Amino acid sequence: MGKKHSKSQSELCCDDLPRCGLSNFGNTCYMNSVLQALFFCADFRAQLLRRGSSLEKLLTGAQDFDRIVSLISSLVELFNFIHQGRKHSTTTVKPSKFFASLRSAHAEFAETGIQHDAQEFLSFLVNSVADIERKLDQLPGQKGERLDSASPSGKSKSHAAGDGLVNGGVGDSPSLGESSHKSKKTWVQDLFEVTLTSEIRCLVCESVTSKEELFFELSLDVEPNTSITACMRKLFRMETFDGDSKYFCDTCQCKQEAERRYRIKQAPQVMVLHLKRFRYSESLGDMTKENCRVTYPTTLRLTTMTTKSEPLYQLSAVVIHSGHRHTSGHYFTVVRGADDSWFLCDDEYVERVAEDELAMFFGQTDVQAQHMKDSETSYLLFYERVDETLPDQEQQLSLPLVEASMSEA
Repeated sequence: MGKKHSKSQSELCCDDLPRCGLSNFGNTCYMNSVLQALFFCADFRAQLLRRGSSLEKLLTGAQDFDRIVSLISSLVELFNFIHQGRKHSTTTVKPSKFFASLRSAHAEFAETGIQHDAQEFLSFLVNSVADIERKLDQLPGQKGERLDSASPSGKSKSHAAGDGLVNGGVGDSPSLGESSHKSKKTWVQDLFEVTLTSEIRCLVCESVTSKEELFFELSLDVEPNTSITACMRKLFRMETFDGDSKYFCDTCQCKQEAERRYRIKQAPQVMVLHLKRFRYSESLGDMTKENCRVTYPTTLRLTTMTTKSEPLYQLSAVVIHSGHRHTSGHYFTVVRGADDSWFLCDDEYVERVAEDELAMFFGQTDVQAQHMKDSETSYLLFYERVDETLPDQEQQLSLPLVEASMSEA
C-alpha cells in the first residue's frame, strides 16, 4: 500500500471535504484513483448525471452492447452516490456494482490478485462512454449530445471531424492514447479528444503529406531530471528519417530522406498527460518503473499552430503510483477542490493537502534514487482548460518547440 494517512473517519465528515472515499476490494486502487479524477471533472460528471437511468431504457435490446451499457449505467449510479454522499457527509462509498460491471465488461479487469494499470483503465472507460454516446446517436429519434449543450463551464468548442486514425506512415507514431471513433463527435470527444496533424516532408522533392490523428490522451516518454514541458517538446520535435528508415515518397516513387513533425491542431477541454514510467527491461525480462523526477506546473499555456490561439490549462488532478512494478504497488489521487484547495484521495481516506505538497510526487533525483527504496510518482495528469489568464503562474509551452534545457526541471 501507499502512504498511510492519520485522519480518523470522524474527521472526514467535515463539510469542506469535496468528495467521499471509495472502498478498495483488493487491488482496486487503480480504479478508485481514476474514478476520483473523473468525478472531479465537472463537465464529465455533469453529462453523465444528465443521462441518469435513461441509458438502459434507450439501449434495451442492444445485446451486443449490454455489458457496456451496464458498466456506464453503474458509473452514473456511482457518481450519484458520491454526489449525494457529499451532501450527507458520507465518508465512504462502495463501488461494488461498478466493479462487478467492469469485470463483466472487460476480461482483463476480471483477473484478481494483481494490480491493473490506471492508464489502461482510464482509456477503456472513456472509450466505453464514447461508444455509448455513438450508439445513442444512431437510435431513431435520439440525438447524441455535444459538450456545448450542457457544459457547466461553457468553455468548449465544437470540433471538426478528422480524416481517420491511421498511424503515421513511417517509423513509429508518437506514443499516444488513440481515440477509437471516426464518426460524428460526441460530448466525450469534445471533452477529451486532441487533434494532431502529422506532416511529412520529403527532403528531395519537398512534397508534404499531412493527416489528422485523434487521441484521448498524450503519452510522454520520461527521462531523469526533466519536466512536462521538456517531455512535450520531445514529443513534438522534428524527426528525421534516413538510412534504413527512409520514407517512401509517393511523388518520387521511391524511398527518400524525410522529416516529420506532429502539431496540435485542436486542443481538448481536458488535456490528459500519461507519463510512460513503465518500460520493458531486457535484462530482467519484465516491465520496470522509472521513478525519475518529472516536474509539472499547476498552470500550463499551450500554443496550437493552426488557430494561433493560446489555451490555458489548470491542473485539476494527479493520479500517483507508489511502487516499482506495474502489476503491484498502489495508486491514489490528488484533486483540486472548488475553492482551489487540494485533497488527497487514497481509497477510503480523504484529507486536505497543501499545494506545495504536489512536489512530493515529482519523482526522485539521481541522488535520491541511490538512497530511497520506494517512490510515489505522478502517472496521469489532468489539465482542464480555463478562460482566465494567470500570467504570474503559467508555464509557456509553444509548438513547434525546441529542445528544453535541464534548467527547467
